Amino acid sequence: MLHPSRVFTLVLLSVGLASPSLVGMKRDIADCSASNRARGAAACTRVMNSGRLPRRQFYIGYFNRGAAYCKGGNNKRALADFNRVVKLRPIFAKAYYVRALTQHDLGSLDDSLADMDRYIVLKPKNWLGYYSRAVLRRKKNDADGALADLNKAASLKPDATEVDLMRALAYSDKGEHAVAKAEIHKLVAARSNDATAYYARAIVSFRQASLMPRRPISTRRSR
Repeated sequence: MLHPSRVFTLVLLSVGLASPSLVGMKRDIADCSASNRARGAAACTRVMNSGRLPRRQFYIGYFNRGAAYCKGGNNKRALADFNRVVKLRPIFAKAYYVRALTQHDLGSLDDSLADMDRYIVLKPKNWLGYYSRAVLRRKKNDADGALADLNKAASLKPDATEVDLMRALAYSDKGEHAVAKAEIHKLVAARSNDATAYYARAIVSFRQASLMPRRPISTRRSR
């Protein structure tokens, strides 16, 4: 998972509705535009096939349908729709972001990274792009690259707890466990009710302990 919330914010469709049979179309528009409706994919297809959606807005229909497919667990169909979005509107930054998430879930880390790079070029002031790219870089064992992105994300959004936690884990990846624990201790002190911080601290402590030399077991019998 690249980001804990992973919520698709869908763009509302603007469709001409000047005919008598509007009830079904209105429902389809609502279903296609909502991010939490399982029937959204079929609704988007009907809207695009209706002839009412202006061609210049087809990328929105594909984007919303791709999001619906993704939420239904059909990542391959989602990817096909996000590919269409990018082809129709190459400057639509959000398409690169959601396509990166989808490719990540399909196991294509290199393609996911390439899309996150494009997203950051288009949205250089959005901390979420840097955070998500850091997650990908950690998966590719690039701790230094991940830390660079996390530092940038922190500069853009200083109160993002997930950035601080991920940064601590990246330091731990590099073997800098003391630095990692210091980062997490600060978070625990500031957010004593944050279970994730305790979990991260446990991970770092376990890693550190596994590297410590074991005390030899004495073979002498006590008298």
